[in-house]
Amino acid sequence: MKSLFSSLLVVLTLAACAYPPQQVTIAPEVSSENVYGKGQNVAVSVNDLRASPEIGNRSADAEHDSPITPADNYLANIEATTRAALMAHGFNSDPSLQADAELIINITELSYENIASNSHLHNIKLQAELTSEVKKGGKFYKGRYQTSVDHELGISPSAAKNESVINDVLSKSLQSLLNDPKAQAFLIQE
Repeated sequence: MKSLFSSLLVVLTLAACAYPPQQVTIAPEVSSENVYGKGQNVAVSVNDLRASPEIGNRSADAEHDSPITPADNYLANIEATTRAALMAHGFNSDPSLQADAELIINITELSYENIASNSHLHNIKLQAELTSEVKKGGKFYKGRYQTSVDHELGISPSAAKNESVINDVLSKSLQSLLNDPKAQAFLIQE
C-alpha cells in the first residue's frame, strides 16, 4: 500500500510540472496619430502563411509538448484592428463598397520559444514578421515588417502573460506596417 501511495505521489508530482497547451486570443493594438487619408475605401484581408498554426511551445524541454496556438477568429481580429486604424487615419474601410485600394497582410512568422537556462529562469524569444501588398490603380507596393522581442522571466509564464507578450510583438509589426511612409504615400497618390 505504501509503495502504491509513493508511486501515485510521483505521478501527481510529474503531472503538476507539465505545461498544458494554451490557446491565446490574438488582438493586436495599434495607435493612429495622424490623419492622411482622403476618404478612399481600402479593402483589407489578412492571411496566415505559416506552415503550422502553432505559435510555439511553452516548455523548453523538447520532450514535453505544450503548444501555444491562436484562438479562433484571430485573422478577423487582426483585420478589424487594421480597418479601425485605417479609418482613424482618414480612410474608409467598408467591405460593402467598391474598394479604391486593397491592403493584403500576410503573417509569415509568429513564433514563441522558451529557452529556459534553468528551472528558475525562462528566456522567452518572440518574433513576428508581416508582409504587405498594397494594390491601387493597377500598381502595387510591397513591404516587410519584422519585430523580435526577448523576455526574461523568473517563473513559467501564465496564459495571460503569454497572450500579452505575443500580442505585443505582433502589435509592433502591425504598427510598423501601418506607419510605413512609402505605403502611406502610395495609398494617397491620385
